[in-house]
Amino acid sequence: MALVSVREEKAAIRQRVWQQLLDSGIGRGAIFDRIPDFVGSEKAAARLAELPQWQAARAVMANPDRAQQPVRALALAAGKLLFMAVPGLAKADPSTGSTRLSSATI
Repeated sequence: MALVSVREEKAAIRQRVWQQLLDSGIGRGAIFDRIPDFVGSEKAAARLAELPQWQAARAVMANPDRAQQPVRALALAAGKLLFMAVPGLAKADPSTGSTRLSSATI
């Protein structure tokens, strides 16, 4: 029996999760081959904002996927610095691949 590579195992897990989101009706919009949005993403962001780690943080790094839009909005509303990956944009910080956003700059 051949050993399954880590990459193959991760791909199989992603497929199962995406299929479960689809089958359960929880996924919103496009689900496969991305970080999907889901019913309850706003509630999840609100729960995140209750954590002491969130409250103590001065900066947050988030991805540009729709599921994290509520997280990004809460970060900016709270006056936190927001770092977000910006694939394809030349002005990204080369060390992180992200751009620094704050409520003062947008």
